[in-house]
Amino acid sequence: MEPQVRREGNCRLVSLPVADWPYDYVAALSPVDAALAEAGASVQAQGPALVLVSLPPDDPQVSTWGLHIGRACTGLPTVRAPLLVEDYHQLVSVTVPHHGPVRDLHRSYRLAADFARAQGGRPRPYWRIRLHHSPTPDGQAILTTDVSVFIDR
Repeated sequence: MEPQVRREGNCRLVSLPVADWPYDYVAALSPVDAALAEAGASVQAQGPALVLVSLPPDDPQVSTWGLHIGRACTGLPTVRAPLLVEDYHQLVSVTVPHHGPVRDLHRSYRLAADFARAQGGRPRPYWRIRLHHSPTPDGQAILTTDVSVFIDR
């Protein structure tokens, strides 16, 4: 599948640093979800779980990456350490679906980053892995993963 360039606009992310890949991402995300629920009706979680990586993956070992797990939200939640609230502005991403194991995420990053450079974009230092459930015809859900490299044009 061809990488897709998307204008995403602005994003507010509530996240939590994690030391290694969150294989049980629902459990890893629970402090973030609890903080968003505590904030009340003025704050709404938006979309699926996100893993934000702070630098390009020079080493294919996920445990060496700076990872945060979180959710995008609207409103301004009050959070306590170790949770972070960060705003990202004028996001444009190159997104590719990731099919394969966690240890191959760096390959999807490279595909998206190379495509971005070929289109005249300059990758930002952080990138995203989106974890979302897609419905199947039998009513079940399958976890799908996208890798997005944010770019400046």
